[in-house]
Amino acid sequence: MAAEHTINLNISAQLKSDPEFRKAYFRARSRNEIAAQLIDLRKRRKLTQKDIARITHTGQPSISRLEKADYASWNNQTLERIAEALDARWRHVLEPVEDVIRQYEVAEEWRGRGRGGART
Repeated sequence: MAAEHTINLNISAQLKSDPEFRKAYFRARSRNEIAAQLIDLRKRRKLTQKDIARITHTGQPSISRLEKADYASWNNQTLERIAEALDARWRHVLEPVEDVIRQYEVAEEWRGRGRGGART
């Protein structure tokens, strides 16, 4: 029987102890979330990238770039225009690092209990 392999990133500990990791992780996570939200809502509205480009008076390649998780050159004005085109609200959220770390700790605890039974 093959050994079970798991990945334990222990993100909460890394977020606590490494400010450079934390900064890079938060940036990447935010970019990924924005891209995913744009794609999900565009599809929910049954629109193509070309449709959004037409509504916002821009080109389809610009919309494609916005939907890439590694794209970082968007600005609030652009995201507000896209939100309007998708009939959505563009909302900014600032979360204290200790709140984010606690969310990861809770998720890690929950995953730990689910894998090997209740831990005490």
